[in-house]
Amino acid sequence: MESCIAYTLRVLDAIGIVKGAGHTELILSSDGPRLLEVGARASGAANPTAIRIATGSDQLELMRYAYTSPASFHQARERYQLNRPLRCVHAIASQNQPFSHAELRNFLETLPGFVSVVMKIAEGTRLKPTTDVFTCPAAFFLTGENEQDIAQDYVRYRQWEAVNL
Repeated sequence: MESCIAYTLRVLDAIGIVKGAGHTELILSSDGPRLLEVGARASGAANPTAIRIATGSDQLELMRYAYTSPASFHQARERYQLNRPLRCVHAIASQNQPFSHAELRNFLETLPGFVSVVMKIAEGTRLKPTTDVFTCPAAFFLTGENEQDIAQDYVRYRQWEAVNL
C-alpha cells in the first residue's frame, strides 16, 4: 500500500495537481504500481454518503475545504482512517429483458449492509450482457461491521443477480 501511495503522490506532483481532487487508477504489478488513469477530478464512483460512512469524510467535502476553508482542510488527516469496511459492487447483467430500477432497489434494500445505488441505464431499457464498466446497469455500495458481513450480502446479491439481471 505504501508504494501505491508514494507512486500516486509522485504522479500528481508530476502533472501539477497540488490543490483539489486528484483521481488515479493503478494496477499493482510484480514490478510495482503502474498508472492506468490520472485526472484532476473526483472519482466517478465516489458516493459521498458511502465514503463518509467508511471514513468519516468524503472527497467532495475535502475538495470544498481545500478551496473555501484551507485551515479546515489542513486539519484533516493526510490519510483517511477506515472506520467501517465498504465495497462498491458493479451489477453484471446476463439476461435480455427490461431493466427494473424498482426490482433491483427492492432487493438491495433487503441486504443489511446496503448503502446506496446508482442506476446507470434508464428504467425499462433492455438489458444486454455486461462486458465492461460501460455496460453495467448499476453500481451500489455495501458496508458492515466487518468484511464477513459484506461478503454475505455480496454472495446473496450475486445469487439474486444471476436469475434476475
